[in-house]
Amino acid sequence: RTIIQEMYNMGYLYDQELKMFVENPKFSRSRNWGVLREGDEHAFTFLRLDIVGNSVLVREHEDDVIQSTYADLRAIAENAIERRNGRIWNWEGDGGIAAFFFSNRNLHAMLAAMEIIHELFLYNCVRNRLNRKISTRISIHAGPCVYTTDPSILFKNETVKKTVEIESKHTKPDSVTISNTSNQHFDEIILRQFKPIIAGQNLRYYNYELRWED
Repeated sequence: RTIIQEMYNMGYLYDQELKMFVENPKFSRSRNWGVLREGDEHAFTFLRLDIVGNSVLVREHEDDVIQSTYADLRAIAENAIERRNGRIWNWEGDGGIAAFFFSNRNLHAMLAAMEIIHELFLYNCVRNRLNRKISTRISIHAGPCVYTTDPSILFKNETVKKTVEIESKHTKPDSVTISNTSNQHFDEIILRQFKPIIAGQNLRYYNYELRWED
Protein backbone atom coordinates (compact mmCIF):
# COMPACT_ATOMS: atom_id res chain seq x y z
CA ARG A 1 0.00 0.00 0.00
CA THR A 2 2.87 2.35 0.80
CA ILE A 3 4.48 1.75 -2.60
CA ILE A 4 1.18 2.29 -4.43
CA GLN A 5 0.57 5.51 -2.50
CA GLU A 6 4.06 6.76 -3.33
CA MET A 7 3.56 5.95 -7.01
CA TYR A 8 0.24 7.81 -6.92
CA ASN A 9 1.98 10.81 -5.38
CA MET A 10 4.46 10.68 -8.27
CA GLY A 11 1.59 10.85 -10.78
CA TYR A 12 1.03 7.17 -11.62
CA LEU A 13 -1.84 4.69 -11.29
CA TYR A 14 -1.81 0.89 -11.31
CA ASP A 15 -3.71 -0.70 -14.20
CA GLN A 16 -5.01 -4.12 -13.15
CA GLU A 17 -5.42 -5.44 -16.71
CA LEU A 18 -1.99 -4.32 -17.95
CA LYS A 19 -0.28 -5.19 -14.66
CA MET A 20 1.76 -1.99 -14.72
CA PHE A 21 1.90 1.54 -13.37
CA VAL A 22 0.74 4.11 -15.90
CA GLU A 23 0.47 7.87 -16.06
CA ASN A 24 -2.37 9.46 -14.09
CA PRO A 25 -4.17 11.76 -16.59
CA LYS A 26 -5.08 14.13 -13.73
CA PHE A 27 -1.41 15.11 -13.50
CA SER A 28 0.00 14.75 -17.02
CA ARG A 29 -0.92 13.50 -20.50
CA SER A 30 2.11 12.45 -22.49
CA ARG A 31 1.96 10.62 -25.81
CA ASN A 32 3.29 7.35 -24.34
CA TRP A 33 1.27 7.47 -21.10
CA GLY A 34 4.61 7.73 -19.31
CA VAL A 35 5.45 4.03 -19.76
CA LEU A 36 5.80 3.01 -23.44
CA ARG A 37 9.23 2.85 -25.02
CA GLU A 38 10.15 3.19 -28.68
CA GLY A 39 10.01 -0.25 -30.31
CA ASP A 40 7.81 -1.92 -27.67
CA GLU A 41 4.88 -3.91 -29.10
CA HIS A 42 1.51 -3.79 -27.37
CA ALA A 43 -2.17 -4.26 -28.20
CA PHE A 44 -3.91 -0.95 -28.99
CA THR A 45 -7.28 0.22 -30.18
CA PHE A 46 -7.01 2.88 -32.89
CA LEU A 47 -9.46 5.60 -33.83
CA ARG A 48 -9.10 7.12 -37.29
CA LEU A 49 -10.86 10.41 -38.13
CA ASP A 50 -10.95 12.07 -41.53
CA ILE A 51 -12.75 15.17 -42.82
CA VAL A 52 -14.92 14.48 -45.85
CA GLY A 53 -14.26 16.71 -48.88
CA ASN A 54 -11.28 18.50 -47.40
CA SER A 55 -9.95 19.74 -50.74
CA VAL A 56 -13.31 21.33 -51.62
CA LEU A 57 -13.53 23.08 -48.26
CA VAL A 58 -10.00 24.44 -48.59
CA ARG A 59 -10.69 25.69 -52.11
CA GLU A 60 -13.94 27.46 -51.18
CA HIS A 61 -12.88 29.28 -48.01
CA GLU A 62 -10.24 31.69 -46.75
CA ASP A 63 -7.28 30.05 -45.09
CA ASP A 64 -7.82 31.70 -41.70
CA VAL A 65 -11.43 30.47 -41.57
CA ILE A 66 -10.37 26.93 -42.53
CA GLN A 67 -7.55 26.84 -40.00
CA SER A 68 -9.82 28.12 -37.23
CA THR A 69 -12.54 25.59 -38.10
CA TYR A 70 -10.11 22.69 -38.23
CA ALA A 71 -8.65 23.80 -34.90
CA ASP A 72 -12.18 23.63 -33.45
CA LEU A 73 -12.56 20.10 -34.82
CA ARG A 74 -9.28 19.00 -33.28
CA ALA A 75 -10.36 20.46 -29.94
CA ILE A 76 -13.61 18.47 -30.11
CA ALA A 77 -11.71 15.27 -30.96
CA GLU A 78 -8.97 15.88 -28.43
CA ASN A 79 -11.44 16.47 -25.61
CA ALA A 80 -13.43 13.31 -26.40
CA ILE A 81 -10.30 11.18 -26.76
CA GLU A 82 -8.11 12.42 -23.91
CA ARG A 83 -10.77 12.44 -21.24
CA ARG A 84 -11.03 8.68 -21.90
CA ASN A 85 -7.24 8.41 -21.61
CA GLY A 86 -6.64 8.05 -25.34
CA ARG A 87 -3.85 9.92 -27.12
CA ILE A 88 -3.70 11.55 -30.54
CA TRP A 89 -0.63 10.09 -32.23
CA ASN A 90 -0.87 11.88 -35.55
CA TRP A 91 -2.83 14.91 -36.78
CA GLU A 92 -2.58 16.45 -40.25
CA GLY A 93 -5.10 19.28 -40.17
CA ASP A 94 -7.91 17.38 -41.88
CA GLY A 95 -7.87 14.43 -39.51
CA GLY A 96 -5.69 12.05 -37.57
CA ILE A 97 -5.30 8.85 -35.66
CA ALA A 98 -5.57 8.25 -31.92
CA ALA A 99 -4.58 5.28 -29.76
CA PHE A 100 -6.19 3.76 -26.67
CA PHE A 101 -4.09 1.52 -24.44
CA PHE A 102 -5.71 0.96 -21.04
CA SER A 103 -8.42 -1.37 -19.75
CA ASN A 104 -11.70 -1.13 -21.71
CA ARG A 105 -9.80 0.52 -24.56
CA ASN A 106 -12.34 -0.65 -27.18
CA LEU A 107 -15.26 0.80 -25.25
CA HIS A 108 -13.44 4.06 -24.61
CA ALA A 109 -12.56 4.42 -28.30
CA MET A 110 -16.16 3.77 -29.32
CA LEU A 111 -17.57 6.28 -26.80
CA ALA A 112 -15.05 8.88 -27.93
CA ALA A 113 -16.05 8.38 -31.57
CA MET A 114 -19.75 8.67 -30.76
CA GLU A 115 -19.12 11.85 -28.77
CA ILE A 116 -17.21 13.40 -31.68
CA ILE A 117 -20.12 12.67 -34.04
CA HIS A 118 -22.60 14.19 -31.58
CA GLU A 119 -20.50 17.27 -30.81
CA LEU A 120 -19.84 17.92 -34.49
CA PHE A 121 -23.58 17.81 -35.19
CA LEU A 122 -24.09 20.57 -32.61
CA TYR A 123 -21.08 22.47 -33.93
CA ASN A 124 -22.57 22.50 -37.43
CA CYS A 125 -25.85 23.82 -36.03
CA VAL A 126 -24.53 26.72 -33.97
CA ARG A 127 -20.84 27.47 -34.59
CA ASN A 128 -19.88 26.48 -38.13
CA ARG A 129 -18.70 29.51 -40.17
CA LEU A 130 -18.34 27.66 -43.47
CA ASN A 131 -20.97 27.60 -46.21
CA ARG A 132 -21.43 23.85 -45.77
CA LYS A 133 -21.39 21.45 -42.85
CA ILE A 134 -18.27 19.66 -41.65
CA SER A 135 -18.57 15.90 -42.15
CA THR A 136 -16.23 13.25 -40.83
CA ARG A 137 -15.69 9.52 -41.17
CA ILE A 138 -14.43 7.63 -38.11
CA SER A 139 -13.22 4.04 -37.82
CA ILE A 140 -12.15 1.89 -34.87
CA HIS A 141 -9.93 -1.18 -35.07
CA ALA A 142 -7.81 -3.09 -32.55
CA GLY A 143 -4.61 -5.07 -32.84
CA PRO A 144 -0.87 -5.19 -32.14
CA CYS A 145 1.39 -2.25 -32.93
CA VAL A 146 4.97 -1.27 -32.18
CA TYR A 147 5.06 2.03 -30.31
CA THR A 148 6.82 4.73 -32.33
CA THR A 149 6.92 8.50 -32.62
CA ASP A 150 7.77 8.28 -36.34
CA PRO A 151 4.61 8.71 -38.49
CA SER A 152 6.25 6.98 -41.48
CA ILE A 153 6.74 3.84 -39.37
CA LEU A 154 3.35 4.12 -37.67
CA PHE A 155 1.37 4.11 -40.93
CA LYS A 156 3.21 1.01 -42.17
CA ASN A 157 1.82 -1.03 -39.27
CA GLU A 158 -0.83 -3.52 -40.40
CA THR A 159 -3.30 -2.62 -37.62
CA VAL A 160 -3.04 1.08 -38.44
CA LYS A 161 -3.31 0.41 -42.19
CA LYS A 162 -6.47 -1.61 -41.58
CA THR A 163 -7.95 1.18 -39.46
CA VAL A 164 -7.36 3.65 -42.29
CA GLU A 165 -8.82 1.21 -44.82
CA ILE A 166 -12.01 0.75 -42.79
CA GLU A 167 -12.44 4.52 -42.58
CA SER A 168 -11.84 5.17 -46.28
CA LYS A 169 -13.65 2.17 -47.80
CA HIS A 170 -16.35 1.10 -45.35
CA THR A 171 -17.49 4.26 -43.56
CA LYS A 172 -20.15 6.72 -44.69
CA PRO A 173 -19.87 10.44 -43.92
CA ASP A 174 -21.07 11.40 -40.43
CA SER A 175 -20.73 7.87 -39.09
CA VAL A 176 -18.48 5.49 -37.14
CA THR A 177 -17.48 2.00 -38.30
CA ILE A 178 -16.17 -0.56 -35.82
CA SER A 179 -14.28 -3.66 -36.90
CA ASN A 180 -14.96 -7.18 -35.70
CA THR A 181 -11.82 -7.07 -33.52
CA SER A 182 -13.39 -4.34 -31.39
CA ASN A 183 -17.13 -5.00 -31.27
CA GLN A 184 -16.83 -8.41 -29.57
CA HIS A 185 -16.00 -6.64 -26.32
CA PHE A 186 -19.27 -4.65 -26.23
CA ASP A 187 -22.50 -5.38 -24.44
CA GLU A 188 -25.46 -6.36 -26.62
CA ILE A 189 -27.33 -3.21 -25.55
CA ILE A 190 -24.56 -1.05 -27.01
CA LEU A 191 -24.32 -3.07 -30.22
CA ARG A 192 -28.02 -2.44 -30.87
CA GLN A 193 -27.06 1.16 -31.66
CA PHE A 194 -24.89 -0.10 -34.53
CA LYS A 195 -26.01 -1.39 -37.90
CA PRO A 196 -24.17 -4.48 -39.24
CA ILE A 197 -22.56 -3.98 -42.65
CA ILE A 198 -21.00 -6.65 -44.87
CA ALA A 199 -17.44 -5.65 -45.78
CA GLY A 200 -16.46 -8.81 -47.63
CA GLN A 201 -16.81 -12.55 -47.58
CA ASN A 202 -17.38 -13.61 -43.96
CA LEU A 203 -16.41 -10.11 -42.80
CA ARG A 204 -18.87 -7.98 -40.88
CA TYR A 205 -18.38 -4.49 -39.47
CA TYR A 206 -20.73 -2.31 -37.44
CA ASN A 207 -21.74 1.25 -38.25
CA TYR A 208 -23.20 4.00 -36.08
CA GLU A 209 -24.74 7.24 -37.35
CA LEU A 210 -27.10 9.89 -36.08
CA ARG A 211 -30.60 9.25 -37.34
CA TRP A 212 -33.89 11.08 -36.94
CA GLU A 213 -36.43 9.03 -35.03
CA ASP A 214 -39.32 7.71 -37.12
